[in-house]
Amino acid sequence: MVNTPPKLLGYLKQEIPLDLFDEVLSSCEAGLMKPDLRFFEMMVEKLKIRPEDCLFIDDSQKNVEAAAKLGMQVIRFENYQSLKKELGERGII
Repeated sequence: MVNTPPKLLGYLKQEIPLDLFDEVLSSCEAGLMKPDLRFFEMMVEKLKIRPEDCLFIDDSQKNVEAAAKLGMQVIRFENYQSLKKELGERGII
């Protein structure tokens, strides 16, 4: 039912410095599957920002399209090099 199984989320929380992010919301915690727009609305509400002030990165075209539909900035992850380039062009890194 969910995109991120709890076991994977536990691993990610151990291996990735998630404190680098303002907020992290996994589908298993939200109880919603992307590309359900309610998932993205929940994140925007959690961040207390407008959708256009949020950058969503995902490897799924459907998820990226859903976030863009809500008004979020989006990047479709294809590989590390293209992500790094895109983040650089946006002045993030």
